[in-house]
Amino acid sequence: MSRLCAVQHERFFLAPVWTCNKREEYVAIYCVVKQYSGKHRLVKYMANSSRPLSPHLQVYRWQVTMVLSILHRMTGFGLAAGAVLVTWGLLAAAGGAESFMTFHNFTASIPGKLMLLGWAWSFSFHFLNGIRHLVWDTGRGLTIRQAANSAWFVLIGSVAVTLLIWCLAGGEVQ
Repeated sequence: MSRLCAVQHERFFLAPVWTCNKREEYVAIYCVVKQYSGKHRLVKYMANSSRPLSPHLQVYRWQVTMVLSILHRMTGFGLAAGAVLVTWGLLAAAGGAESFMTFHNFTASIPGKLMLLGWAWSFSFHFLNGIRHLVWDTGRGLTIRQAANSAWFVLIGSVAVTLLIWCLAGGEVQ
């Protein structure tokens, strides 16, 4: 039994065909459908055991917008890790001078400074990329060239903002 629910593009379009797999579960297999004078005809199944159902990273040429999409997810994780670091600092400050000194010694070490620098970059990148998405929500900047230009702006701008934050902080954890 098939159910066609895809947007038609010229004479061909992809449509899910609902079928039963070996576990008696209904799954969608995408297939190419060709239209002949108002009638739909199934041309071929795109899914078989020798190739994936959807394109994977090795199929696409890497673009800056792809990298930003991946980095946005990674910086979200970095912000969560940084929140743990801030929580540790707040708990250490509430715990007294000795516990705060342990936190201070960690953040003054090279791994601690690298974590703070990474957290600052994650924040600035995530913030600027969020503004980019807000602009997209208004319907602006959606062409390929504008998306690529705004991606480079976010990358370069996040590094610049991070360096500005680090310079204003003196690069030292007080």
